[in-house]
Amino acid sequence: MSRQGLKIAIEVGLSRKKFDDRESAENYFTNLKSIILDKVVLLQELHTNEKLDYSPQSLKLIEKLYFYYYDNNKFDEKTITKLKHRRKEENTKRK
Repeated sequence: MSRQGLKIAIEVGLSRKKFDDRESAENYFTNLKSIILDKVVLLQELHTNEKLDYSPQSLKLIEKLYFYYYDNNKFDEKTITKLKHRRKEENTKRK
């Protein structure tokens, strides 16, 4: 690793969240995992025509959808409620 790469790695490492003990870290990351998986479930509900089954191909789509929603702040409650309502209306029109 170059000196510049090492310097960047050290800076990134120092900027990460710090924990008092292993249990605190495990709790934090378990909660974070739960939050993210709930968002993936929500994406599946909003995109019923897609099969988000964690297969290699669907992981690419999950990543694309997740970061689209994340980058555009579409995971907030108002937006999700609106999207669910819109999806429900679309499904009603199809029947």
